[in-house]
Amino acid sequence: MTKSDPEAQTVEPSNHGHHIFTKAVHSLHMHRNVPPATPLLRSIMIRITPPTPTPSPTPPRPSNMHWDKIELSNYPPHLTHQDVLTLFQDFTISPEFLLPNVKNLAYPLRTFIKIAGEQEAERAVQELCWSKVSGRQINVRMVEKTGYEQKEVAVADVADEMKIGILSE
Repeated sequence: MTKSDPEAQTVEPSNHGHHIFTKAVHSLHMHRNVPPATPLLRSIMIRITPPTPTPSPTPPRPSNMHWDKIELSNYPPHLTHQDVLTLFQDFTISPEFLLPNVKNLAYPLRTFIKIAGEQEAERAVQELCWSKVSGRQINVRMVEKTGYEQKEVAVADVADEMKIGILSE
């Protein structure tokens, strides 16, 4: 651009860099052997269906209900929250449980689930323990109120399960 160029004289100093950049981009576009892109005129119809409410698999529970904990372990890594609710559909469980992050398989897959009452928990253990989920035998067991010594034994059990899991895969 020279001083006699009319575009250079009308461009404000603050927009001068932007103007040069735009002009360079346009000149590159003109030198291509490709015709300029034409906009595609298509109408897109999006149908939004309202979500259907899913019935809760657990019946309403009184606030003073006694909960016992059970442990679910050895399940497949792709198990979802909904899969667990379906697995325990015949039992009254709390939907407030966490599945571990399966991206980090340094720890065995185990989840603690609150279930309504000791009899219900024992029935769940009897009916679901060693049943197959996606080809894997799951383990369901009662969680005892452990003391320090029992926690050490539980940690040793976890370590043994990890060794077995590593060797069997």
